[in-house]
Amino acid sequence: MKVLSVGQIGWDVTTINNKVNKNYGGSVLHFCLSAALMGMKTDMLCYVNKKEWANLINELQQIGIGTNHIIDFEHTIRFNMYYDEELRFCEEKFSMDIRDSEPHIYENISYMDQYDLYNICETVPEQDFKTLQIITDSNKDAVIAMQFHIDNLLRNKELYCSLLDKIDYIFMNYEEACFLSECNTLEETIDFLKKRIKNIAFITSHIKNYAVSHKEVIIMEPMTANTVVDPTGAGDCFAGGAIAGLCLNGQLETALRFGSMCSYFKLKDYSSNYLLEMLKVRRV
Repeated sequence: MKVLSVGQIGWDVTTINNKVNKNYGGSVLHFCLSAALMGMKTDMLCYVNKKEWANLINELQQIGIGTNHIIDFEHTIRFNMYYDEELRFCEEKFSMDIRDSEPHIYENISYMDQYDLYNICETVPEQDFKTLQIITDSNKDAVIAMQFHIDNLLRNKELYCSLLDKIDYIFMNYEEACFLSECNTLEETIDFLKKRIKNIAFITSHIKNYAVSHKEVIIMEPMTANTVVDPTGAGDCFAGGAIAGLCLNGQLETALRFGSMCSYFKLKDYSSNYLLEMLKVRRV
């Protein structure tokens, strides 16, 4: 199965208790590294300053991640993530106005009808919606996954509610799912999703992970890391692993297991570092 991941890559600038680390990151990168680690071949459609990222792009090509669709852009976005000393999320800031300054990624999708699955990694609501429109117009049989993010839900919750029955695989954490459904409990949220989704919704938390369909709910405990270095991108990594599990095995239990494993590996280092090193060692 050929997979295209669409969205953003950039610098993850992580501040934990006043200690700052800068690493390669972004949703598309986390997703593709995780899917590759679980045995999937994925291509990337995103933008970055290619000169600035030349070394990483070369490494991605060597480990089998497709980079031919990366758009060369003068700026590379910085995702500034802030956590307290207990790794609780505080806030996220962007280095550029991604609503007005970023390229229109969706304009490069119409000729890409050779993919079986498209993963849309949060850009902004307008781009997410147009990306979805172009994919469905150009490839009627495409399977589509999308990662919902709290920033986008805050901007346009109604839009994402309207997409629930148009997307095959949806990924959210517990807080995002409850906000989207406007429900007070997880049980109410799951009931809401079962009635609205097209296929499967995945809900993640540090206690339980859920795969929700119209007919059933599969629950699995996540793998627990003894030491969490950096939680940035753990949800993106779960999505990459879960999609790989679905494509290679087709079982929700496998999807949850693969997703949990990739999140576990992500937590062991800053941003994409641990996943990238594992793939480089495998290649050798």
